Amino acid sequence: MDAETAVLGQRITPYDPFNQFFAGHMPPSPEHWFGTDRLGRDVLSRVMVGSRDVLIIAPLAAMLGVVAGTLLGLVMGYYRGTVDDVLSRLVEAFLALPVVLVALLTLVVLGTSPLVVVCVVGILFTPIVARTVRSAVLSERELDYVTAARLRGESGPFILSREIFPNVLGPTVVEMTVRFGYAIFTVATLSFLGVGLQPPSPDWGLSVAEEYNNMIAGIWWPTLFPALAIASTVIAVNLVASLPGAVRALLTGRINSRVPATILIAVGAFIPAVTDSLNRLGSTELFQLGKFLGVVFLFAGFLVSIEVFREIRVPFTRIRLVTGRHEHPEALGEEG
Repeated sequence: MDAETAVLGQRITPYDPFNQFFAGHMPPSPEHWFGTDRLGRDVLSRVMVGSRDVLIIAPLAAMLGVVAGTLLGLVMGYYRGTVDDVLSRLVEAFLALPVVLVALLTLVVLGTSPLVVVCVVGILFTPIVARTVRSAVLSERELDYVTAARLRGESGPFILSREIFPNVLGPTVVEMTVRFGYAIFTVATLSFLGVGLQPPSPDWGLSVAEEYNNMIAGIWWPTLFPALAIASTVIAVNLVASLPGAVRALLTGRINSRVPATILIAVGAFIPAVTDSLNRLGSTELFQLGKFLGVVFLFAGFLVSIEVFREIRVPFTRIRLVTGRHEHPEALGEEG
């Protein structure tokens, strides 16, 4: 639903999210499912259009951070020595700074345009990704296939791009999906603090900032629904990220309770989005059926996910350590 709205924009919203005004702070009703805000604008329409900003800025920021962090991590992990020492100290110094404070100061100085927000959030993610990729490269650079490439006389950039990078692609993809979720929260936080996207943007974080003071007076709907949109989008990103693993487990026959739970919850979230489009084309019956099936699949997914906790087992019930006369148990290390 968020992706559909981000592409089609105001063409599928019930009302104009910017210029169509009704009575202020109307509660949710059949005419306005999410109510209206303080200016009388339809909250549902603004939540739908607000997904456009999130699904443009957050992926771009995540990709920028992952690309820059991967390049930096590859260089740090492979060349080691002085290069690794200098870059590692810079990364550690950057990680010691408060992320939100750095973003606030940078946006105050450079401005709050979407391009600046993308660059700032991407740079904030770069050292985190670099540290993860560096750890993966350190374990790969000592393997036989890298040694064989060196003996063939291959250059460092060739070994990094053709030998090591394909083998650290897994952690990089995981970092991409994780950073995407964090980017959504970061962009929303910056907008909430007033240094992200500016009015009259329907950005979710900005909408929460404009209305959260009214919750004391019992006017909860202009704040709750944008906040739920942020949370549901992050959950959806994590579910989509776990789908390839679920499909691979189905094909290989290695199925546990996480796989069907992920599939059921993803289907439950996808069906209402499809049938909502049919509802706008006049298929009311299919829309009602889709809502019912969506609830059923979501409920079934959460029930199956409970089985995850039953799979947790303690691997050892008793450990007996036998050493010789001059042997020290400390030599076994943490993994021992």
